[in-house]
Amino acid sequence: MRNIEMTYHDVYYYCNIIDNLLYCFTSSIDWISTGAQYTEPFYEENNEDFSKWTSLHGFCDFVIRRLLFKDEHEQLEKIQERYDELEIANKEERLKRAFNDSGSKDYNLEVDNIFKIYRIPHEPFFSYLITHEVESFVDAYDDFTMYDDELDDAIEHLSRELFYILFQNRMFLYRFNSYMANANPTTRKRCYIPKWVKNAVRYRDRNRCVCCGKDLSGGWDCEDEESVHFDHMVSLCAGGLNDLCNIQLLCSSCNIKKSDGSYTRQIYKDWYDFEG
Repeated sequence: MRNIEMTYHDVYYYCNIIDNLLYCFTSSIDWISTGAQYTEPFYEENNEDFSKWTSLHGFCDFVIRRLLFKDEHEQLEKIQERYDELEIANKEERLKRAFNDSGSKDYNLEVDNIFKIYRIPHEPFFSYLITHEVESFVDAYDDFTMYDDELDDAIEHLSRELFYILFQNRMFLYRFNSYMANANPTTRKRCYIPKWVKNAVRYRDRNRCVCCGKDLSGGWDCEDEESVHFDHMVSLCAGGLNDLCNIQLLCSSCNIKKSDGSYTRQIYKDWYDFEG
C-alpha cells in the first residue's frame, strides 16, 4: 500500500472551510455559485465509477484553487496599490517596499510557500515580477500559475492530505454525498465494488459495522458476503455515487434494516479503553 507524507500545511484550515461550506455557513467564498462550478462539470464529464481520484479529491482540489487564487488576488491588489504609490526608481527596491508595506515581509505568497513545503523547485513570484514587465500583478499571477504542472502536483498532494483527514469523518462524508446527490438527483446503477475500495473502507471502519458495532474482521481473507455488506451511505436511488467516499461497512442485519435509505452513524471504536 502506497504511503502519503503528511505535511499538515494548512490542512485543518482547508478542512474547516470545506466542512463549513456543506453546512452552508457564511464563508469567504460565494458558495451558491462556486458549488455549481464544481458539480456541473463533475456530472457533465461522466466520471467513472469508483475512480481512485474520488469526488472528494476533486472537491478538495477545487476549493484549494478557489481559495488560493481569491486570497492571492486580494493580496496582490494591495501590493499593486502600494507599488503604484511609491516613487522609487529601482524596480526591485520598489517591489520589496510594496511587499513589505502590504504585510508580505518575506516576499512570498502562499503559492510560494506551497512549493517550499512540498520541496518543488520553482521560481518565486517575486522574482517573476522583477524579470517581467507587467501592468497588473493579478494578471501576471494568473499567467505565472496557468498550466503549471508543478502547481498541479502540489495541489494534488495537498488534496490527498485533506482527503486523508476528511475520509475518517463519516458524518462529513454523508453530508458531502448528500450535497452531490442533491446537485444531480439521478438514480444510479449498482456496480462491482473493487477490492481496493473494500480494503480502504475496512481500514477506516476498523472492521466493524458502523451501525451496531459488530466485529466483521473474520471476513478479511475469505469474505463472507452473507455477513459483510459494503453499503452506500447515500443510496443509489437517492442519487448517491458509486464512489469510495460514499461506502461504509455494515453487517447484514443492519443493512437489511436500512434497505434503500440513506444513513450513517458517528459512533467510533476508541483507540483504547479510556474508562477501564
